[in-house]
Amino acid sequence: MCLRNECAIPVNWKLTGVDKLSKEFNVSPIEGTLQPCKDVHIKVKFDAKTEKKFIEQIHLQVEDVEGFHIKQEEKHITLDAEAFNITLNDAMQVE
Repeated sequence: MCLRNECAIPVNWKLTGVDKLSKEFNVSPIEGTLQPCKDVHIKVKFDAKTEKKFIEQIHLQVEDVEGFHIKQEEKHITLDAEAFNITLNDAMQVE
């Protein structure tokens, strides 16, 4: 996931709700300061041990760096992932 600052001023950003995600998800980084016309790549890793469908949400908050508490409308991000149980037949040979 890529977050880009299209503004002429730097902004502070933060992902909230990450602490409420299932243990199968790992998100980093979760906050920082983004300079004008720059971007940050956010890694979302998914590692499930059991077969299951996951639909979870995190939220993006963006505000000014000057401390005036000027905030953009919070953006909701849905994480939709599914883990499968795959087994091989003993008669199959993998080369």
